[in-house]
Amino acid sequence: MRSISAAWHPSACSWWSPGAGSCGSPPGPRHHDVAFDLGIYDKGNWLLSEGERPFVTVRGLDLFGHHTNLILYLWAPFYRFLGAGAEFLVVSEMVLVGLAVIPVYLLARDRLRSVGDDRAGLLAVGLAAVFLLNPSVQNQLWWMFHPDTLSILPVLCTWLYATRRRWSCRGVGDPRPALQRGRGPDPSPWLWCSPGGRSSGSSWRRARSPAAGSC
Repeated sequence: MRSISAAWHPSACSWWSPGAGSCGSPPGPRHHDVAFDLGIYDKGNWLLSEGERPFVTVRGLDLFGHHTNLILYLWAPFYRFLGAGAEFLVVSEMVLVGLAVIPVYLLARDRLRSVGDDRAGLLAVGLAAVFLLNPSVQNQLWWMFHPDTLSILPVLCTWLYATRRRWSCRGVGDPRPALQRGRGPDPSPWLWCSPGGRSSGSSWRRARSPAAGSC
């Protein structure tokens, strides 16, 4: 059973990502393109890759005029050197959301260790499957592409590293208030993890102390 649960999350990710990608990839006779969630970022990424001002005529507003999604600069080289387009945005989003099943599985297994390693692994598999099939996750992907969705993987990895006390959570500002609210202006550009830090890690440990309550 342990080998089955250990091999489940990569196989599930490899199955789910192409399946979800085929549902969302444009163009297709059964699907439509939502300009505010795909066309904006397709044109915006192209403008960034060309070194132009990212003024998107789809909505008549600068790309960063609503939210400052600096993470989009990571996609610009693919547009510049590989000729990427809207399909690349959709597929990369599907893959990154699919990979988020790994920290979900590991977090669940760590939390459920009290019931035994084998049972914890199987229960973690079930919770990871629930994550992939969650209507909220599916709805985000149906709206084609949005940078907010890209924050799922780094936020879950940050939570995993913090609970294991191996890495420290750092960034431009403290991410915990935004995470506690369950919302916030695009956490992905400023939320990142780095190994070896102690100051932030100690604050996470204090937050997880019995006096403060568990996360």
